[in-house]
Parts: sequence; C-alpha cells; structure tokens
Amino acid sequence: MTTINKTGFRIVFPNNPFVLSDCIITLGNFDGIHIAHSALLKKAVEQKKLLGATSVGAWCLETQNTSNIIMSTEDKLSIFFEHGMDFVIVADFPFFKDLSADSFVSNHLIGELNCIGAVCGYDFKFGKNRLGDALLLQAKFGKTNTVVLGRIELDGLTVSSSQIRKFILDGDMEQARKFLGRPHFIRAEVKKGKQLGHKMNFPTANQEFANGCIIPKFGIYATICQMSSGKKYTGVSNVGIRPTISGSIDSHKVNCETHIIDFDGNIYGDTIKTEFYKFLRPEKKFSCIEQLCDAISADLEHAKSYFKQTEVDI
Repeated sequence: MTTINKTGFRIVFPNNPFVLSDCIITLGNFDGIHIAHSALLKKAVEQKKLLGATSVGAWCLETQNTSNIIMSTEDKLSIFFEHGMDFVIVADFPFFKDLSADSFVSNHLIGELNCIGAVCGYDFKFGKNRLGDALLLQAKFGKTNTVVLGRIELDGLTVSSSQIRKFILDGDMEQARKFLGRPHFIRAEVKKGKQLGHKMNFPTANQEFANGCIIPKFGIYATICQMSSGKKYTGVSNVGIRPTISGSIDSHKVNCETHIIDFDGNIYGDTIKTEFYKFLRPEKKFSCIEQLCDAISADLEHAKSYFKQTEVDI
C-alpha cells in the first residue's frame, strides 16, 4: 500500500499512487465492512463502469479511540481493496466534524478529489450536525450519478454495525459471520504469556485486543488461525481474564489465548489472524489444574467436531 497525506485526510492506494480525477466515491463509516457495506462497494464499482469513471474509492473516518470498534482501519483497507477499490480516503474526524455538509461535498469531494458521482446507504448522514444526506448528494452530483442503497435485512433484522456488535458481545459468532459475510477476527502479534499452557502440554498463542476494539463475550471459542505464511489451523481460543484455578486469576489484561490444533512452532512476535466461529462455553475457574486440563481436552474435541460438520475454508 502507498499513502499520500493531505490536510485532514490521507489517500491510500493498493499499489502505485495516481492523481484522482473523474472518480466515484462511496461514503460511510464501514465499521466491520458487513454485507450491506459490501453491496455499496459492489454498486460503486458498477457505477465506475456505467459512468466511464477513471477510478472508484471509499471514504471513511480514521478509527477513533472509542469502544467496541469491530475492525481497525488497517484491516478495513485490506478488505476495501479486495472489493475492487482503487483508493481509500481515510479522514480525520476532528478536521471534518464542524464542516458544513455543503462545503464537504463542494470543496472536498468535488473540488479536491474530483468526484463525479457518489454511492451511499439510505441512512448515511454527514457534515456538521449530521445535516448532509443522500438528497444533498443527489443535488450536487445529479440523480443519475448518485446511487442510494436501501435497507438490507437478514432474519428479520436490519444489517448494521450496531447489530453485529450485539452479536459479538453476546458471543453469537455464527450470526455475526452471516451479517459480516466473513468470520469476526482479531489480527494481532503473538506475545508471551505465563507459559502455563506449555506446562500443561497445551501451548497457546496470546494476543491482545487493540485499544477501542470490541471484545467478544468471555468464554471459549472454536477458531481458525491464519499464520503469517497464510497457512490455516483450527484452534480453541479463550477470551477473558484467564482464570486458572480457584483464588488465582491472571493479572494480565483481557486477551485472546489460543491453543492451535496440530501446530508446533515458535510464533512469538508473529502477527496472526484468529477467526471466531462458535462459542463453546463460558470462561470459568477450576479447583485444580487436572480439571482445567480435562476441560481443555473436551473443548478441543468439541471444536474438532464442530469443524467437521461446518464448511470452512482451511
């Protein structure tokens, strides 16, 4: 990726940068880039071809230091480019928060970025006091050059980032996967823990959740880990404070601790992607190490059985 920094935003390209002209822009927060977001990106690519635009891109805000963010900006970028975006505008919220909606479109989208068309969702709001909407975009770009996608529902629920956050916080990773169009995941460096897993013959990969990122319901999950090499392994992950035995709770902050099935190697310092597929049981204390080992063995069998019955890309 290549980044060009501008006042108030940065332009990210998958490969070599180019001057923006006659481009289509799709606008949104895009947290999680769920299936409704994917529909926006697909429509933007179609608009590029229909209008003979030179490029198509996405506009989103830089990930803020708030809570329960589904996906980091860097993970968003990778998925944007997988969906055919030629560039991504990552905007600084403090710079734009007091800018009028009219100025945002006229001065930035049209004047600075040379956009000729826009794609957004039915409920997209922008500009100071959130006064900008699809009608303003249509007034600026024209109805032919502005596409507004309606509500998308699954299982009687509106597909939205807020609904997906609820699934994740409830540990319902199967519903989260349906609404996202992919498993929810954490991508983070593997760090050394207290080595208790090694002592019990269940070595684990310890990953910390980034500040502001959503933390799933505490408990044990069937997961798939993708190594830096690209190779994937099934696993069992504990999300939480890792209580080991009665009266002893790990003093480390909440993390994701994964026993990777049929893997033996040193991956400390590597960045791996851990995908959550199914909640297996709540996190709990055990009265002794033997009980903990028995529970882990049962979790491994449960995960293996789940993946045998579930179509996954391994």
